Amino acid sequence: MSSLHILNSANSDPWQHCQALCQCDDAIVFYADGVALALQEDKLKTLNENGVRCYALQVDCEARGVQLNRTLVELIDYDAWVTLSTQYKNSPNWS
Repeated sequence: MSSLHILNSANSDPWQHCQALCQCDDAIVFYADGVALALQEDKLKTLNENGVRCYALQVDCEARGVQLNRTLVELIDYDAWVTLSTQYKNSPNWS
C-alpha cells in the first residue's frame, strides 16, 4: 500500500528513516525546513529510480531561497498537496 511521506524538518534522523521505509509508488512531500533536504540530489535520484516521487512546497522553497533540481522534485502548491493526500492511504509525518 503506497504512502505519502511528509517531511518538515531538516534533521537527518527522520530523513534517513523515511528513505529506508520508502517503497515503489510512495511519494515524499518536503515542506517548511524540510525543503533543504530536497537539495540532496544523489539521494533523490536513488529514490526516483526506485519509483518514489518527490514533491516540495513551492512557497517554502521560495521563502528559504531553495532552488531545486526540477527533474528530481516537482514544486507544488497547497491545492496540489491536498490532491496528493487523497491519492495515498497512509501519510506518515517525519519531523
